[in-house]
Amino acid sequence: MPVDDRAIGADGRPVHLAPRYRNVYLHNDRRTLGEPLAPEVAEPLHELYSHYAEETAPAYQEKGRTPVLIVVANTIENATALHRYIAGYREPGSGDDDEAGVWKAGNLELFSNADPVTGRPLERPPTILVHSRLDDPAPGGNDAIGRAIEDQAALFAPTTESEAPLTRAEKQKAIRDVFMSVGRKGEPGEHIRCVISVGMLTEGWDARNVTHIFGYRAFGSQLLCEQVTGRALRKTAFSGRDEKQPIEYANLFGVPFAWPGGKTPGTPPVPVEPQDVYTLPGREHLRLRFPHLAGYARGGGAPRWSIDPRDAPRRCVAPRGPLIGTSVEGPLGEPVLVPRQSEEERTALWKAAAQLVPRLERGVDDRRRAFLDALAILDVCRPNLDCEDWTDLQFDGDTLHAIASRVRRVEGEPRVGAVFDDLREPGAARTSDTGGVRFRTTLRYWYDGTAKSELNAAACHSSDEARLAEILDRHPDVEAWVRNFRLGWTVPWYDSGNACWSRTEPDFVARSKTLTADGRRRFLVIEFKGLLAGEASEEQKRRYLEERWAPAVSRRPASNARAEDDRGDWRAVWIEDIERARDQIARACRG
Repeated sequence: MPVDDRAIGADGRPVHLAPRYRNVYLHNDRRTLGEPLAPEVAEPLHELYSHYAEETAPAYQEKGRTPVLIVVANTIENATALHRYIAGYREPGSGDDDEAGVWKAGNLELFSNADPVTGRPLERPPTILVHSRLDDPAPGGNDAIGRAIEDQAALFAPTTESEAPLTRAEKQKAIRDVFMSVGRKGEPGEHIRCVISVGMLTEGWDARNVTHIFGYRAFGSQLLCEQVTGRALRKTAFSGRDEKQPIEYANLFGVPFAWPGGKTPGTPPVPVEPQDVYTLPGREHLRLRFPHLAGYARGGGAPRWSIDPRDAPRRCVAPRGPLIGTSVEGPLGEPVLVPRQSEEERTALWKAAAQLVPRLERGVDDRRRAFLDALAILDVCRPNLDCEDWTDLQFDGDTLHAIASRVRRVEGEPRVGAVFDDLREPGAARTSDTGGVRFRTTLRYWYDGTAKSELNAAACHSSDEARLAEILDRHPDVEAWVRNFRLGWTVPWYDSGNACWSRTEPDFVARSKTLTADGRRRFLVIEFKGLLAGEASEEQKRRYLEERWAPAVSRRPASNARAEDDRGDWRAVWIEDIERARDQIARACRG
């Protein structure tokens, strides 16, 4: 990493300055990038690229591997500007004969997605752009972000004239398949040389061939520097429980890592082969199932009105027998029975309910709920009312006043509902499980003595995570558990810092031996954060997991639902100290 800038002072002596390449974002006065790229950014980017192209790439090529540069930006706009500069872009077409437009080559040859001579995209484009708005419908017009999204689809999800156009979901999947398989032989991302991302790269991304990192963002803490740097320190495979690990190297520009070391000699070593994680046969009783949520629905909180049949005003009892009705229910509310009568009676009933609503104590926003409750209240009162039909009641102000005086108002509690993936994207899976898992990883920390997991091992990012895996495997209150890595299960949360929705990958999931008081299964979503605790983004993830995801998934299904629709009672366990983990898990398992 850059450690020193030297200049000659007025007295002719060398002057040592803070290295500009160490914090590129800080030394660029124009924080928002445009075209042309600011020299304060372009210069260090070219320097880092020169080392990649002249030293690292040839050494890796001899071994049949592809080194990767990752570029971490602070905003989608800046990531797009860097992508256009590095990889090139497509200029809009001029008409029906040139709909695709001409591709302009990037400024860094090995990372350019277009041929500078032909103006056409390469068959195997080497650079991919990843950020949250890739999931949005591509904006039109001359918007650079919208064009970059469309370019991504054209590069990584192309179609021929004989094929039907791909759906948005199919395009997104093709792009993500490339991204998630960077560096893996025989997979879509094998040829990728450069990944440009906003903020931190997604949790669970495990490329093992990252050698260079370029940062253009404000790093508020050394922890963020360590997290970004760690993306380039996953090149070794698991090598047993021996503490001696091969030295790994990363080349950092723009990441103000507070390590006062000098230059590191030599070329980074080529990584060795990874280890396998897979489902063990005969352990179906340890299988865990994960609900896939696209978001959350907020409901409840509004007051409800009801009346005790014993308090209903009595005139002359004239029961008419049971009513046949239609159950009306919102996504989060309780059902309300709307009686079916003749057209005339139904009209009269609804008019009476409308006249009852103003007599109920309510706020201006409660009218819709109050009207549904008024229908139910009148249905309760009907057997006790001296009226031939509802046409009499709608004009009887005294009776409506008597009913309103006996109505009870109960404040509602806010509720959170689950919006499952298949509701947003038809055909998507509502749940997944630990059956049929198989992947390879180079994570060095490993727990492979699993007795309560359906998987053969837990691949972890740290020794403390491996300790936590062992604690879960031996815990007397835990019935089953799994390390949630590369299983494709995430939790949506809103990142206010970047003003966009994102996803986090919780560390572990466990099933308790103890049932809830009403006989439901209890599950734990376990996050181990250690020194990460206290970071603003981590606190936001914690709130969404505890206050939205867990309550939404734990909601009881309707009374007529199937037994398998009950997903059980979910608790979030946030562990900051590994020494307290056993006790925290015990308390959560026992409720």
